[in-house]
Amino acid sequence: MIILFIPILYFSSINNPIFRLESASISFLNESGCNLTMARWNIGILTKNPNKLTMFQYSDLNVVVSQYNTEYIIGLKILGFNSTKGETLLNATAVVPFASPDGSHVNIDVNLQGRVFFDNFFGFNEHRIITVLCNGVRIDFSNEGSMVRAQKKCSVMTTGDFDYC
Repeated sequence: MIILFIPILYFSSINNPIFRLESASISFLNESGCNLTMARWNIGILTKNPNKLTMFQYSDLNVVVSQYNTEYIIGLKILGFNSTKGETLLNATAVVPFASPDGSHVNIDVNLQGRVFFDNFFGFNEHRIITVLCNGVRIDFSNEGSMVRAQKKCSVMTTGDFDYC
């Protein structure tokens, strides 16, 4: 009996999804001569399901981009999606007024929040709130445009009650 129970515990344990900021760029659309200009922000986040027998179903994810941990820049939504195996690339794009940077780079934080439904092969279901934090992302500016210096692994936290179905 114990021998049968151990594989069930191993395969039914659920690991949090993995999120990584793949790309971030800012394209300035006009140079008006004042401190504020319009900018197109493109944020690419890769999510991976590390589980063999668990599917994640995400509700809409709220995305917030801020500067200096407090200064709000962008707020938008990524539509809900399913993640079974492999990787899914999420793209968020917005055009917003943005104060021209003082130097050659800007540091931002990219945060996502929403709900995720875990569903595994053995019928264990769980609804949780997911929070993804990608803090301290450096975007460098050059004559060719802007880009994130390197991919950045994000921290993932899930909280909520268990639902056993």
